[in-house]
Amino acid sequence: MPVTPFFEIPYLRQIAAAQEYLNANRNADLSHVKCLLRWIMPKEYHDEIDKLHEREDPQFVCIINGGQNLIAPNAQQAEQNIQDSIPEK
Repeated sequence: MPVTPFFEIPYLRQIAAAQEYLNANRNADLSHVKCLLRWIMPKEYHDEIDKLHEREDPQFVCIINGGQNLIAPNAQQAEQNIQDSIPEK
């Protein structure tokens, strides 16, 4: 049965709302959200559901664990390379 435009818009809005939910909730489980949407939506929308992704808002991630180097705790020398992810114009 082909999807009519009348039914198409609500499904796409639900997928967009699911993405907003994933963006707003750090503890949201992407796999559970996708599974639920696949269960309640027609197969024609499963490709759109697969495009959902976890929150990607932070532009900077910093992991600090008590100031200890967990990779090489006994290292005598260290190097840090910081690169700007925004290209210059």
